[in-house]
Amino acid sequence: LALQRKDPGQAERLYQESLAMCLEMDYRRGIGLSQHGLGQAALMLNDLSTTWERFVSALRLFVELMDPIEVSESLIGLAHTAQVGQAFEFAARLLGAVERIVEDQQMVVRGETRLELDQVVKDTQAGLGSRQYEQARLAGRGMSLEQVVALVRTPPGMRPVDSLR
Repeated sequence: LALQRKDPGQAERLYQESLAMCLEMDYRRGIGLSQHGLGQAALMLNDLSTTWERFVSALRLFVELMDPIEVSESLIGLAHTAQVGQAFEFAARLLGAVERIVEDQQMVVRGETRLELDQVVKDTQAGLGSRQYEQARLAGRGMSLEQVVALVRTPPGMRPVDSLR
């Protein structure tokens, strides 16, 4: 709720509490969801390094748990982070990987996630150009999940920006 109200400070406090409880109970899915929420809060604060770390942590857990919905959500968060950091080709590759997971799992992306995904695609296409976007997206579609996880271990050469759009 704090994220929807655009209150990243409150969201960070609540997700930190959630993370502590989930760690204590060894509730791995909850740990991943808390890490993802902390990534979203950090993105709102324009802390791209922390954002990247949190989304990668969530991704690793969700891969271990074999949860394709949360894997795709984490990859969308990473693509959003790369796009904000103007690493457009990297973002497009991640978006291609998301597209493949969604298609392979016959999932439907809805709600806030759909809105975020559509905006990231639009902004990434604008930053990269249609032709380059399509090439990078197709490269991402051709990657295995293991390759995607290896790719995100090292953040792209992102440049910090003054504010989020």
